[in-house]
Amino acid sequence: MTASPQTHRPGGWVLDRRGLGRGVRVTHHPELGVVNLSVWRESTCVGTVHLTGAATAQLIGALSTELAHLGAAPSPTVGLVALEERITALERRRPAWRRAIDRVTGPRRTPLPPPPYPLHVVR
Repeated sequence: MTASPQTHRPGGWVLDRRGLGRGVRVTHHPELGVVNLSVWRESTCVGTVHLTGAATAQLIGALSTELAHLGAAPSPTVGLVALEERITALERRRPAWRRAIDRVTGPRRTPLPPPPYPLHVVR
């Protein structure tokens, strides 16, 4: 939309966690009676939204609600621990092919004989 002007109005910046020069800038425009949200990539404004006081309050309420949901979600570490426990449990199980053979033939009760020693290579 527009390049970053030389002089900035006072306002706050929120940078995107992904980086890449992305961010949101919040400025007030008392002459218009709005709060302006602008989306930036590097030094270029790529979008703006003018919010009335009521719309700004709605946005703050929506952000608060989403933040509460984010706080209620289990932390990634909890999910990672659960995943590791599941993988460990699965690794302890006998392979599916072995369980299938055991269902058909019954579990092997006698071990296989050892291979002949020394092993001879046939050419």
